Amino acid sequence: MQKGSVGIVGLNSCAVAESAKKTGFKVYLIDYFSDMDAGADYHLTPQKNPLKPNLSAEYSAEKLAEFAIENLGGIVDNLILTSGIGCNSKLVKKLERHFEIRGNSSERIKKAKDWKGIKRILDRIGISYPETIVAKSANGVEDAVYKSGYPVVVKSMIKSTGILPTLIRNETETKKFCRIIQKKKADILIQKYIRGIPISVSLLSDGENTMSLSVNRQLIGIREFGASRDFTYCGHIVPFGNGVDKGIIYKSSEEIISDLKLIGSNGIDYVLSGDGGIFFMEINPRFQDTISSVEKFCRINLVEMHLKAIDGIIECPVNQPKRCYGKGIIFAKKDVIASGLGKLSGVANTPRDGTCILKGEPVCSIFAGDKGNKQVMNKLLMKARSIQKMNLL
Repeated sequence: MQKGSVGIVGLNSCAVAESAKKTGFKVYLIDYFSDMDAGADYHLTPQKNPLKPNLSAEYSAEKLAEFAIENLGGIVDNLILTSGIGCNSKLVKKLERHFEIRGNSSERIKKAKDWKGIKRILDRIGISYPETIVAKSANGVEDAVYKSGYPVVVKSMIKSTGILPTLIRNETETKKFCRIIQKKKADILIQKYIRGIPISVSLLSDGENTMSLSVNRQLIGIREFGASRDFTYCGHIVPFGNGVDKGIIYKSSEEIISDLKLIGSNGIDYVLSGDGGIFFMEINPRFQDTISSVEKFCRINLVEMHLKAIDGIIECPVNQPKRCYGKGIIFAKKDVIASGLGKLSGVANTPRDGTCILKGEPVCSIFAGDKGNKQVMNKLLMKARSIQKMNLL
């Protein structure tokens, strides 16, 4: 693809925008947050007041897609999609009417999110997955939960529906969840809860050939980072290698992606159970949050590799350094006013001073690197505590 202008669209897309800019693109970034360090030439956000963001009230994937059409139409021809948008086939189809999507098409995404089709592939390859039931209504969810037995995880097939993954342990929690989704229109997955370590695999594909880049540890529900929910995504550590056979997980992941003919950068989530079993969770047919750490680990520019893969060229990364890289996402435990975050080292996605951050919403991201997972995690926890001392947690 010849360098020019490109639009990056997603809930939080600063890392992808920064990577795209390093390749020589003029970058138009559309996401929800008004970070000071967005890393784009032009940064547009639908926030009504950047100093008083309200993620739950102002944001929806549908609104962000419409905002992109209104503000980038006639300015850029190509879009790269990230979180909140890139896994929603209906929204991608809407954007396809106005832009060329440099990534998976709406049809490919639809197949990647079709549980029945995914199950056939997993059964053929021999990959384990939790007992799963798909429900289309609150009544269907209630029946499926009772059929499966507690505990179960309930979640929407499409993350941008606003239905958050929830661990249900009893009848009271079942009824509460069903009230929340009563008026939602989305397929709901009810899966037996698998206790273990959440991991992911980052991959590149040209639609036929697929190459694994790394196995990553996902940081989920980290209370020290301010997370208040069991399944709040709080960051990652790249690579994760403890207790997992990379050969097996790479081969299986590559077969899944190639079978679906997905292109560019894709990710697959798994859970590594206590007995070493690997359980498939879901596919993310878009850029993942791990981009910055995967780039450091593999010494690549992932946007450049993504675009080359789309054009049919998959290049192997250079020798990987024997270091690990991590990211943590800090959440507010109460309503706070941001101050001084931009002056801290190893901190990004920083709101401007004076921004009111509501309880439960992201404050900033923290980064660390070291020789192992344990050392990286310790550094992330230390940085989280230092921000806590600033009265932000």
